[in-house]
Amino acid sequence: MSAEPYVPEKWVWTEADFEQMVWWKTHLHAMAYIPATLPRANQNMNLAFDIDYHFIWLSNGPGQPYSIWTSPATLVFEQVESVELHIIRPGQEITIETIERYAEQTKLGGKAWLWIIELGYGHHNSSISFHTDSFKMYVRKHPVLAHPITAPYEHGDISFSCEVPQQKEELQ
Repeated sequence: MSAEPYVPEKWVWTEADFEQMVWWKTHLHAMAYIPATLPRANQNMNLAFDIDYHFIWLSNGPGQPYSIWTSPATLVFEQVESVELHIIRPGQEITIETIERYAEQTKLGGKAWLWIIELGYGHHNSSISFHTDSFKMYVRKHPVLAHPITAPYEHGDISFSCEVPQQKEELQ
């Protein structure tokens, strides 16, 4: 296990980074349907999630739980349309199991993305789906190395902040 702190490649991730991002067992603490800052005709809402993003999973040996470089993040899907929630009896811990996107043709011949977020509640599966062209994930703090047994990760308060460490350091 590395003693060197993990530094993310970037503090703000976008849909251009989607293919290299991993969502499995991403803890979901809260979600909000909030006004967008740049409204467009007939649509001005964002769908935001307060999550623990897992950057790197480290093996601790056969049969041992993984250690994970984790950071609180705000995931914002911008200008969402056609939001559908399918929630089956939520448990105490909600995780994002996968996020998938599918290209669809619009009525005017353009391209739109259908996003499907599969949620896990133990053995109960639920989903959220919607249409949007873009997202941003804001990494709010430097990642910490968490171990599920000896050093559990503490998320802190619910937040939908889009402020990242680099911006904070520049302000001081």
